[in-house]
Amino acid sequence: MSFIRYSRGTTSIMLVVVVVVALAILVQDVQSMEERRASTRASKRLMNELKGFHESDSYKNGVFTVELVDENIFEWQVKIFKFDPESPLHKYLKKMKELGKGDDHFILHISYPYNYPTSPPRVGIRYPVLGSRTNWSRTSNGHPVCVDLLEAGGWCSAYTIEPLILNLATHLSNNIAYSRELGYLKQDS
Repeated sequence: MSFIRYSRGTTSIMLVVVVVVALAILVQDVQSMEERRASTRASKRLMNELKGFHESDSYKNGVFTVELVDENIFEWQVKIFKFDPESPLHKYLKKMKELGKGDDHFILHISYPYNYPTSPPRVGIRYPVLGSRTNWSRTSNGHPVCVDLLEAGGWCSAYTIEPLILNLATHLSNNIAYSRELGYLKQDS
């Protein structure tokens, strides 16, 4: 019968490898626990915000609506119905509805990160389509909305859904225009 013999050097290396692997697993478990805690805090905050939205003036006055996507508190679909009546965007949406070629609202997809409200949500325009279909790359969440408010430097964890959406509606009214020559909405630079 033969026995496997290890030298002290081999045993020491194996011990170091085992310790490193154990520490890596421990760090992953701690990170996972932190993510779960953050996710729980975020979901509680989002549930409170959703409840608060349904009690808000914006909801009562039909400015915008909020629906969960697949009952996921971290994925919201927002329909904005009211824009500045003098904006080209409002006039375009109204005309498209009258002609039966579209709806009179914007649809946004909002994805909240697990560490919300520390980090800002991602917002994409789902409807109407911006730009020509040939030069515009669409993500599953829509055309990304890029505003300072949604960047880490411009984000404040005190923001809630109502002022965020109202701010985005103002941004869209001021920065989205209809191109008669090209036949589609475009985002002004």
